[in-house]
Amino acid sequence: MSTRLHSGDGRPRADGDRLGRLERALAVAFRWGNLPATQRRVLGRAGIELEPASYAILARIDDLARPPQLKELAASLGVEPSTASRQVARLVDGGYVEREADPSDGRCARLRLTPTGAEVLERARLIRVAAVERVFADWDPADVDALARGLERLVSTLIHYVNLEPTEER
Repeated sequence: MSTRLHSGDGRPRADGDRLGRLERALAVAFRWGNLPATQRRVLGRAGIELEPASYAILARIDDLARPPQLKELAASLGVEPSTASRQVARLVDGGYVEREADPSDGRCARLRLTPTGAEVLERARLIRVAAVERVFADWDPADVDALARGLERLVSTLIHYVNLEPTEER
């Protein structure tokens, strides 16, 4: 699978218009950022021995406006509840997440980070920010700001377009 965005001589590939180039660039960026080896390397730098999916769950629980029920968490991650349940069980067993009774429905539990889970998530985020800083070290700050604004707009558009967000963001 080619990750080349340019032809061999550095020119944009002839088969790419503006949106085609954008689609390929996003695909390459997401693919590299989501490779388990990349994620393990970043987490390993923080001394964190979590599976990449576990980091995503911790981050998602923290990002949601209130502690989610399992079904809400699964929907927001785009996975089946059974998949989320197995991953959450490992995080509960590891002391990163706790279940608490849902005051509005005693049959359900809400998920919350433990102090250990919050500390691990903060360390991982600091390492990830440091990695981003290294990647963009030679970029002009205005270009980094423009990219950040563009990506924030993209995320907002994707959320609206795909409607994957069942609960309010913080």
